[in-house]
Amino acid sequence: KNMEFGKLLKDARISKGFSLEFVEEETKIRKYYIDALENDDYSVLPPQVYACGFVKRYAKLLGLDPQVMVGNFKRFAYDQEVTDDNMINDSSEEIQSTTVLKPKKIFWRRKNILFAIAFLIFAIWAGNYTIDYITGSWQNKSDNNFVPMLPDKTPIADHQQNDASPSNTGQEQTISESKVRIEIDVNEKCWLTVIVDGKQEIAAILWPGDHKSFVGNESVFIHAGNAGGIKVKFNDQEVPPLGGQFEVVKKEFKNN
Repeated sequence: KNMEFGKLLKDARISKGFSLEFVEEETKIRKYYIDALENDDYSVLPPQVYACGFVKRYAKLLGLDPQVMVGNFKRFAYDQEVTDDNMINDSSEEIQSTTVLKPKKIFWRRKNILFAIAFLIFAIWAGNYTIDYITGSWQNKSDNNFVPMLPDKTPIADHQQNDASPSNTGQEQTISESKVRIEIDVNEKCWLTVIVDGKQEIAAILWPGDHKSFVGNESVFIHAGNAGGIKVKFNDQEVPPLGGQFEVVKKEFKNN
């Protein structure tokens, strides 16, 4: 019975003369997932909320009833009994679901919940660690009126500080430019979280062609859901791939 769902999508696409590449361009759904839907290969699909959104967009393009197709998809892929209250709201890609999962699918939801909790705990720990490190660094300074010393230990006069020599100016410039600069270019759809100096800067799904830049004083932490789909530059130097396609990777870049 499952084959009827994927076959219906494929037959409708072929009857309209649509190629997989055309569907990918029109719906912004990767051809990899379109092929999986047509062949009822649900194991490679993303989480249910995104997969149902794919079915809705694909059904609209093919001229099929999106609500009926999403309902059938839930029954075939997740063994859910779907009521009218479970249908996708046209104004949102989120699933307003009151369905009851059968026992064999409950573990999948629990696994995602446990992963989210573990990541939240890690993010809190990383933030506290960074704050403690910064606080400790400032406490090690005797006061805020530190006076630089010449090699003979003679304090620099006020007018010498105001009229700094070129060498001193260059030194101050080097110190001020000591940052952690990260540039990310997205080649494939990727869920990404970036934490700069303990503060979360982004947690979103990025699409091919997106470009993001981050600058930190101490560190930049990257958590990528598809490490093979992004390219990273650290202080203008491209780094080796963080991981393979669809591999979840965490990487921290620090100021040396």
